[in-house]
Amino acid sequence: MALTNNEHVGKALALLKTGLEPVVERELKAKYGKFWIPSVTGPWNEEFRRRLDDGEPNLDVAVLLRMMDEEWNDTFCKILRPDHRRLISALRIYRNDWAHQHSFSSDETERVIITAALLLTALRAPEADEVSRVMSVNMIRVALQKERERQAGQRQALAAALVAQRATLAGQRADLAGLRADLAGLRAERAGLDIERERNATAERMLLTRRQALDLESNRNATAERERRLLLLRSSESLSLAQAAEREQRQALAVEHDRSATAEREQRQALAVDRERNATAEQSQRLQLLRSSNRLAQALAALDGERKRAEGLAADLAQLRQELRDEQKRAAAAERELRELLRRSSESLAAVVAAHQQQALTAPSRRPWWRIFGR
Repeated sequence: MALTNNEHVGKALALLKTGLEPVVERELKAKYGKFWIPSVTGPWNEEFRRRLDDGEPNLDVAVLLRMMDEEWNDTFCKILRPDHRRLISALRIYRNDWAHQHSFSSDETERVIITAALLLTALRAPEADEVSRVMSVNMIRVALQKERERQAGQRQALAAALVAQRATLAGQRADLAGLRADLAGLRAERAGLDIERERNATAERMLLTRRQALDLESNRNATAERERRLLLLRSSESLSLAQAAEREQRQALAVEHDRSATAEREQRQALAVDRERNATAEQSQRLQLLRSSNRLAQALAALDGERKRAEGLAADLAQLRQELRDEQKRAAAAERELRELLRRSSESLAAVVAAHQQQALTAPSRRPWWRIFGR
């Protein structure tokens, strides 16, 4: 499991304590002798709490840093430069923050580790290399965490785009289903109009057949009338009777003709009304069918455009996934390069610190400690 920033700081302080303890004990014992601890901590006994471990005092890093700070003028200024005292003061502040559960950022963690490494290097403590290794591991962890956060942001953006596109396609499918239902209803109404039109055509044919029958009956009546006239001409004796019969027949024919004419007019009027009604209904249905066809064509065009955009989005998603895999491969390669670079940086850091110490021994420098690394 990866360590947190506070755990890295705690590990660096533990290594600092391990490296400082023999140096502090050596220098102060050389000055005060066997009872160097009571001699140094005498003025602050009320604050100092000593824990015994097998009869020996167990000094924590806060006590060691305080001893170095208060005994600077008499002891530690002889083995360290003045700028190293600023490192001690900074480390005391960092230790107090860590003891009070302060949340360290990545940059603060890096500063704590670098400060501890500089002080241990100045004291030629072997723990300096271990602190440098902790610093390298922390830098690698920060770089990997940033890369994971960037990849997580890309995945969330892709997921949101896919959800929005799917919602749009679902709404358009619902609209298309409604338009198809409307089109089916219009087709059913059109089928009903076709049946009504067929009925009207049948009625017209029946009316024409009846008219032909009436014409045939009129022709027969005319033929019978001519025959009766011939009979009346041949038979003068039955002239009066024939004339009376002829008048009756004419009256009957006139009545029948009037009835036929009236029925024909009524049928023609009813047929005309039905034709107008059917024409109006057919025109209305055609307009509705045309509008529905236009809406359906627009919906199909929109659906085709959305399908093309969805295909384009799918292609972009595939490309993004491929780029993400390539980016992960590059990140892995970058991580390996970063580890190699950090290893080389640690070696360079040790070399620079050694050179700086050698230079400080010959010609003391007044540059701040952070300028050693070009910060």
